[in-house]
Amino acid sequence: MALAPTPQFPGGGNISFDRRPGIQRIDQGSLLRILQLSTSIPADDPIEGIQASLPRGYLGLAWRSLNGFMVGEPSLWTTIVITPDRPFSSLRLVDSPLASYLLRSNGRPLFVYLLPGSVEGEARHRMEREQATAALLADVIEKDGHRIQALVVCTRWKSSLLRVGCIMDPQRLPKLHRLVIKSTIDDVGPPDITLPATFHDTLSTLFALSINAVNLFDFLTSTERPQDILGLLTSLKITDLRPGAAGFPEDGLSMIIGFIDSLLYLAVLEFDDFQMAERHLGIYGRVPPRASAPTQVQTLEVKSTSPSARSFLSHHVSPRFLIVEP
Repeated sequence: MALAPTPQFPGGGNISFDRRPGIQRIDQGSLLRILQLSTSIPADDPIEGIQASLPRGYLGLAWRSLNGFMVGEPSLWTTIVITPDRPFSSLRLVDSPLASYLLRSNGRPLFVYLLPGSVEGEARHRMEREQATAALLADVIEKDGHRIQALVVCTRWKSSLLRVGCIMDPQRLPKLHRLVIKSTIDDVGPPDITLPATFHDTLSTLFALSINAVNLFDFLTSTERPQDILGLLTSLKITDLRPGAAGFPEDGLSMIIGFIDSLLYLAVLEFDDFQMAERHLGIYGRVPPRASAPTQVQTLEVKSTSPSARSFLSHHVSPRFLIVEP
């Protein structure tokens, strides 16, 4: 059989083919950027998408040199996701893979997520597992809270949230810029308002806060002068606001409007799932007269919000831009 001729350039030179696998031919700068994009989490990513992602260790299984490259690159270990479903052999930080993640990140700013687990299995076991992972997050904050710039804490049970400790305290998280707080099931009840928390007049560096109504009420009623702590907020998102639901305080909306009024740098205000019946306007919609005009913000976004809720907001918030989503 005749051999195929050797390919040649038009000028007559032979072509030399690189027989390495395609991914190994990528230069290290481009490879690093690809890995950074694959291990980071955009701020607007839905929780469900983050839960479905694979741990970054799977990337290192492609070939041995890639694993070595990843281990030695601190920027690939700054995003940490903790869920009850992750196969941690131990829920103590000293024995957890998180300890190596923190070490590999080499002092860089951290972006940390605590997410609820799956809904499969016995509820008691799922609660215990979630509370254990919440305690694990508390250990991470205790060790490296000074490095955390973004923190997302979403739990199924409010008691799990309490295991994390006070994440609104600027002394625990002195460089925190973005915070998301959400718990679905209130198995704790209201806080002890006879012992209001004080934060030693430390102004938080927090610029963006997303929080569900129950936990916002807890913070407002149990904290002395909350506006002194969150005075630099430029973006505030309030979720799951349901006047008339069990435990919703009659002055709840008044508290929220007063808090919003106190945020001098607030530019973006968002309400997601604000549901209020028309009959509740006269009960929960009463706000004491204010000396100033309705709160002025650059942008007001309302999503999954009832007509009565939008009517309430129109009387108390004056945005330059209004965005309404179904």
